[in-house]
Amino acid sequence: MSDIKHLKYFIELSETLNFHEAAQRCGVTQPTLSAQIKLLERKLGLDLFHRTKRSVKLSPYGQLLLNKAKQVVLRHKTFTSYAEKLIKDTSLKCGLDNCIAPSIKKQLIKHLISENIAILENDDTSLDKDLNNLNLDLIISTSTKSQKQTDHIKVIQDPFYIIFPKNHYLSQFKESKQKLLLGESILILDEFRGSAPYTWLKKHKNKKELNNTHTLDSLLQFIENSGWLSILPKSYIASLPSSIGAIPITNTEWTHSIYIKFHKQSLQLDQFKKIASHLSFLYSEQTSLERDKPSFLVKEPHQTPKSQANSDTFDMP
Repeated sequence: MSDIKHLKYFIELSETLNFHEAAQRCGVTQPTLSAQIKLLERKLGLDLFHRTKRSVKLSPYGQLLLNKAKQVVLRHKTFTSYAEKLIKDTSLKCGLDNCIAPSIKKQLIKHLISENIAILENDDTSLDKDLNNLNLDLIISTSTKSQKQTDHIKVIQDPFYIIFPKNHYLSQFKESKQKLLLGESILILDEFRGSAPYTWLKKHKNKKELNNTHTLDSLLQFIENSGWLSILPKSYIASLPSSIGAIPITNTEWTHSIYIKFHKQSLQLDQFKKIASHLSFLYSEQTSLERDKPSFLVKEPHQTPKSQANSDTFDMP
């Protein structure tokens, strides 16, 4: 059987009747083209061309086979184009849980869609099940739970910040220690209920209330009106309103880590790495943004009430 390459050589030579010109069209040397035409003729058992020192002409067999060769090459081209379209249209399937700051998540989803990657948003447990059942190619998640056939890579390590309203005495400080939280009422987003800060607060029996809420908007509105505190990763800070302040927590390894999970035997690791690289870029871009300085931070700091300053739960930064 002859392959498509030989048929293309045959067609080019039959159209030019010149080995040098046909070789240039095919992107090969003249000796290579001549050798391949001879190989095709041997495979077919037919002379396709009559050659002399001065000319090249199609043989009667060559004339009969030329149109058939063109049809085969055209069908091959159509088949190849269709296969390429199938590959392009067959996207990766990526699972997302509620682990990424909304501003970053919006840009990430836009990027994934532009790369023709299908997106499924769900909770960790459901996404893990879909990954194990091969319904997903990868997951972007805070969970490191892996089955024997899956693996994960850490993409982001996002430090937690204390979030507070503008009239809170914390507005005069640049940082604080975690012990402060034990003397405050805390509201936590649902997706951070399993985080290190939440676990620590539960373990140390926070002296005041510790509740949770479903959405970032409801959390910010409640904090602004109630005087409660919250804890959010650094990547959330740039999108906070100017009425909400934020300071880092010192002397702690509290971080919000984000992972990409995938099958160990996957053949698409390079694509996963590209997604991880883009997510890391979005995070770096977001966390390097300078927030508009809240107006209350420009004012002279008010005096901390003695009852708060002397509290055994408050550590001066």
